[in-house]
Amino acid sequence: MIYQSPITKSNNVRIITKISTEELTQKYLNAFKIDVSYLMNDINEISLLACGDTGYKFYFPHHIAGDSKFYEHFQQYDWYYMPWKWEHEKVAKLIKPGMKILEVGCGSGGFLEGVSKRMPSTSLNGLELNQKAIEEAQKKGINVLRELINEHAESHFETYDLVCSFQVLEHIADVHAFLEAQIKTLKKGGLLTIAVPNNESFARFDRNNDILNMPPHHMGLWTNKSLNRLQRIFPLKCIKQIKEPLQPYHFDWYLNILEKRINKIGKPLSSIYKKIKSKNILRKTCTYFPWLVTGHTTIAIYKKI
Repeated sequence: MIYQSPITKSNNVRIITKISTEELTQKYLNAFKIDVSYLMNDINEISLLACGDTGYKFYFPHHIAGDSKFYEHFQQYDWYYMPWKWEHEKVAKLIKPGMKILEVGCGSGGFLEGVSKRMPSTSLNGLELNQKAIEEAQKKGINVLRELINEHAESHFETYDLVCSFQVLEHIADVHAFLEAQIKTLKKGGLLTIAVPNNESFARFDRNNDILNMPPHHMGLWTNKSLNRLQRIFPLKCIKQIKEPLQPYHFDWYLNILEKRINKIGKPLSSIYKKIKSKNILRKTCTYFPWLVTGHTTIAIYKKI
């Protein structure tokens, strides 16, 4: 088997590990009561590989990525489509009145709705494939098209001042085609912003969260290094990267991970932890010093050159 990097199309890749699809399917059933076996097409194992040129880690084969049926299942969870998050606030600060904005994978339109309330004169468009999410966005008055970015790029060459995506790129198998299409829709000097899970954040210690960091949910694992190296391949200049500090809506998640890690070390430490009510102390520490913990998301901001 000859593997190719989904970013560079180069054969400069290495295999990190193999994952049993039978075990993967069972994990999804146990955690989220969803049967993903129909996406596996009788494949016995999945490979996790690394691109030698960028450090980007990706899963293979590519065709096991989740479809609209798969993502509609996750709409039942409140945490899955939060309308306004840290990354939305950071990107919103880049927008000026009169700009033309495209959000790729806009979900139910939370970000675009927030921007429209702040700057009504801004031209806003969204792309989304989940029909239920589209209907919710349209009820909010958001212009959303059920269209792939590759299709949209054909009729919107150099149209937008800013193209953004939030928690989308990690779901994409053909990274090169996806990014290339976004760049085509950008004006020269326009901004491309990408917000993805930071695979160097606290979440990497959560064994229960591993399942959502694997296919058919996630098809790739991003870090600041791999995001930075995109400018070597595409006509982009990375002008800024921002790591998310721990957010209040992630406090419980982080503290539960920390407590499990302490318990694994042994009874003496876990006993001390419980006696001095360390969880309450840590919660206060997180509130006043959130930057001490590397949060869930990282943002890369690029200028088209």
